[in-house]
Amino acid sequence: MRRTLVGNDTVTDDPSAEPRPVAFGLHLVTLAVADLDRAAAFYASIGLVRHLRQAPAVAFFGAGNVVLSLYPRESLAQDVGTPIPEASGAGRITLACNVASEDLVAALLERALAAGGTCLRIPFRASWGGTVSYFADPDGHVWEVTFAPTFTFDTEGRLVLSPQSGISGHAP
Repeated sequence: MRRTLVGNDTVTDDPSAEPRPVAFGLHLVTLAVADLDRAAAFYASIGLVRHLRQAPAVAFFGAGNVVLSLYPRESLAQDVGTPIPEASGAGRITLACNVASEDLVAALLERALAAGGTCLRIPFRASWGGTVSYFADPDGHVWEVTFAPTFTFDTEGRLVLSPQSGISGHAP
């Protein structure tokens, strides 16, 4: 019997049901960490709220529209079936936090440093008019903190992207 997805989370055995495409989105970002307790303390110290504390060997934090998951590097390597290299500075990705004012760029950087992060670049004025700073968490994952004057937030604190949000050739 063929099971058919008929909604974002509804499956039916009805053979006459019209299939719908699977909804794709980013819901969770998992960071491989060397020391789960140290990493969890760092993210709690910079202001994220930990959820599902009863979950063993993993830490989940609300991070706006996504969940930040911290998972021991060895456990992730076992799940994936391949070694997970240590993070070491800017690599294939950076994580980003947009804030609502220039002052908040420096404030969040200071909070990250007080919690054990490493400053990679102090706040600077970007060529496109915003203010940007970079830090690394204790495992070396690189974070960008940005104030983009053309970006806005909704009442839930989510970043709103509209056609007017673009910044001539650069979208922070």
